[in-house]
Amino acid sequence: MRTLPTKATHQQTKTYNQQLVLRTIFDHGKISRAEVARKTQLTRVTVSELVAELIDSGLVAEVGMGTSAGGKTPILLSVVDDAYHMIGVDLANDEFRGAIVNLRGEVHSALSLPLEEGADSQVSLNQVFELLDALIARTNRPLLGIGIGTPGLLDTAKGIVRHAVNLGWVDLPLGSLLQERYKVPVYVANDSQVSALAEHIFGAGRSESNLVVVRVGRGIGAGIILNGQLFQGDGFGAGEIGHIGLHPDGDRCRCGNYGCIETVGSTLAITRRVQTASSQPGKPLGMEAILAAYEAGDPLVDHIVEEAGRAVGFGVACLTSALNIRRVLLVGSVTRFGEAWLQAVQTEMTRCSLPALARETQLAFGEIGANGVILGACALLMTREIGLSLAR
Repeated sequence: MRTLPTKATHQQTKTYNQQLVLRTIFDHGKISRAEVARKTQLTRVTVSELVAELIDSGLVAEVGMGTSAGGKTPILLSVVDDAYHMIGVDLANDEFRGAIVNLRGEVHSALSLPLEEGADSQVSLNQVFELLDALIARTNRPLLGIGIGTPGLLDTAKGIVRHAVNLGWVDLPLGSLLQERYKVPVYVANDSQVSALAEHIFGAGRSESNLVVVRVGRGIGAGIILNGQLFQGDGFGAGEIGHIGLHPDGDRCRCGNYGCIETVGSTLAITRRVQTASSQPGKPLGMEAILAAYEAGDPLVDHIVEEAGRAVGFGVACLTSALNIRRVLLVGSVTRFGEAWLQAVQTEMTRCSLPALARETQLAFGEIGANGVILGACALLMTREIGLSLAR
């Protein structure tokens, strides 16, 4: 039976209004109390009371005088960007990366640790501890919390990694383990989902209420923004397009099925296929060598990369056909193959979609770059802890 909504308490209303005021100040950079009241449609008395509390908390400061419109010269307000620092962590690649970030998404310090080849679940967890210990030792401001972006299926509400194949984690209570160790709020979410938050709050999707961000690297997944909010699905697994079956008789995927999109479109798949087809099969080939061969016009690499793009395009077609979201951003290490790869994605997406929908869908590269997961994990933390997001 559906649970009926209950009337908001006085405290819930106050918290909502305070977050609304904070978001308005954050969004406008510098703004007067009177302008905040006009934009939020709250009374001036309410805005003044809430601003006073935000100033007392250190989140907001008076930063100078505005231009008078004939009356009293207004005092301008601004969010204090370094009122809090956050730690964002990216566990999605062949190294663990973390950074200290302020409320504007500016990176103050960054560290990385190579992921040990064949490391078991405990070794991987210890490396997370090692990375966070080092970052926390560098902090010099109050810490809002820790945000983690990791591959796999997660229960974000409980901070549990249900299944992360490349890390060997099954039902790992990562959030509670970190919260107990570091005594700060911790949020854990899928790497592709937080990449969408990064582009929505800091990047190329800032003006979009609905947005899809497809992350293509060692794995493939999508983050979905609906009505300005991250959509994770009933089981937090929305956007797992990398495991849509593409070729039933294809290669075995890490998930256990065969012929998934990841077995053709990911960096692991591209590397494996180039290695297999190479004239020097015993010589290890990394992504840098493959990129160099691609840029030099190697026809074999060109063919494999085009097939990888088409595989991703099929996954994009599935998403856009189901959701009819017109703005799709592509991020991750495979985007380094550039416009030709993007065109292959576009071509296959168009071929596999209703033409009218395909014509309305805009594909482009994201803006954030290598720090997308880190900034997205911090954006999740900002949203959950102080309501500081740019959702429209």
